[in-house]
Amino acid sequence: MVDDIQEQSIPPTGAQPTTYYFGLNLTLGGVGVVNNHIPLDPILNNAFIVTKTGNKSVAEIGDTVMYTVQARLLQGLTVTELQLVDNLPAGFRYIPGTATYATGSNAAIALADPLPVGNKGPQLTFQIGPFAPAATLVTVTYKVRVGVGAMQGDGINRVRGVAPGGLVSNTAQYKVKVTGGVFTNDACVVGKVFVDCNNNHIQDAEELGIPGVRMYMEDGTYFITDVEGKYSYCGISPKTHVLKVDSLTMPRGSRLTTTSNRNAGDGNSLFLDTKNGELIRADFAEGSCSNTVLEQVKARRTGGEVRAPETEKKGGPAIKFEGKSPRYPQQGTDSANQKLVKPRGGAGDSPVSNTVNDTPVQGLPDASGNTRGNNLRDQKGEGK
Repeated sequence: MVDDIQEQSIPPTGAQPTTYYFGLNLTLGGVGVVNNHIPLDPILNNAFIVTKTGNKSVAEIGDTVMYTVQARLLQGLTVTELQLVDNLPAGFRYIPGTATYATGSNAAIALADPLPVGNKGPQLTFQIGPFAPAATLVTVTYKVRVGVGAMQGDGINRVRGVAPGGLVSNTAQYKVKVTGGVFTNDACVVGKVFVDCNNNHIQDAEELGIPGVRMYMEDGTYFITDVEGKYSYCGISPKTHVLKVDSLTMPRGSRLTTTSNRNAGDGNSLFLDTKNGELIRADFAEGSCSNTVLEQVKARRTGGEVRAPETEKKGGPAIKFEGKSPRYPQQGTDSANQKLVKPRGGAGDSPVSNTVNDTPVQGLPDASGNTRGNNLRDQKGEGK
């Protein structure tokens, strides 16, 4: 067992050894551990601590970020002015006239722009004060604009305080992650999944998009087509990716066909060769165009906006689309079997006659070759 780590009962000073242990091996009959002094940061007199925060941790090119710096004066330090030396990250520039400071809980007042006059960075020196000697907290705020070159920097803002008498505070820092926004290097992909009935690899006027189809990328990112079979996504790194259709979300009996050499012979997947900031197109074409597939596509489209991927359960009935409801009127091709609708009479019109209309409409040959007339009767006549 380890014991007698330090001979004295008070913390070591000067050249005395500072050995200490976090873990000890205990044995039966061993002597207890004594004087295991674990070092801690000392409490300093006549010093102050600086902290820094911001109003956002992620910003785009052109955004404005507001920093807040607090200098806390420790007990025993009495000063009436301070200097804050602030080092902005690459691409960040100070906005003139935005600096304020406050002591304690007092209201903020305007602070002169940093030295040297007209300087916007990267190093800013704020001269604060004079203020009341009893102040123990000084808060400074100012704004910067994220500009060109910010994405090449680390986004870390560092600040330290300097007080009269050569006192220097710690160095505080705050990091902002900079994204390109509209100037990003990330790519976007757009496309659609549709029924290609004439096999020309493009969607024509009467070829329907397929809703509720899910597609996966190689990193697990997935997209779902909307009610028109379209999808879009931004934030893709500029390199070659793979996009593959989840076959379980396609209509039953469907068959995807290749539309370009980027399918690599497999209609269910596509290579996406994205470049910096590029908008790339990636379509998938269903080539069977069978009635079964079209019925399922129409059924999905009548369901409205897509909320989740459509899944055709194995062994279950496929989704069907009924072209007409039981109350739907007879089609025009069955005109010979339809009843004439009585026209709506207006004011001053003569009443509609109830006589039978026996005018032949069309002469059709019967089985013996003779022609016969199909007589239509109005709705109020004797014929029904």
